[in-house]
Amino acid sequence: MSKNKNIPEGKKVCETCNGNGQAVFSCCTGEVVDDDIMMCPKCHEHLGEEDCPDCDGTGHVDMDKEDFTDKIPGLNTIAEAMRDAAKYPD
Repeated sequence: MSKNKNIPEGKKVCETCNGNGQAVFSCCTGEVVDDDIMMCPKCHEHLGEEDCPDCDGTGHVDMDKEDFTDKIPGLNTIAEAMRDAAKYPD
């Protein structure tokens, strides 16, 4: 469960840590270790949770341009129409 239930406007849940702000990362590859053993799959060193580098431990990251256009129905169509109108003025 995410520790950040109220995501600030313009932010989205961090996909790296699933909104938890912390995760277990491989010491060799930097990838998220997704098992209960909490051991590096490459060198088998025992690992602990650490702040997520993608969200700095907040559990949320800035939305991309695509995230905004997906949330507003028809925005892509309107933007495309405006670009077309600018290409072919009367």
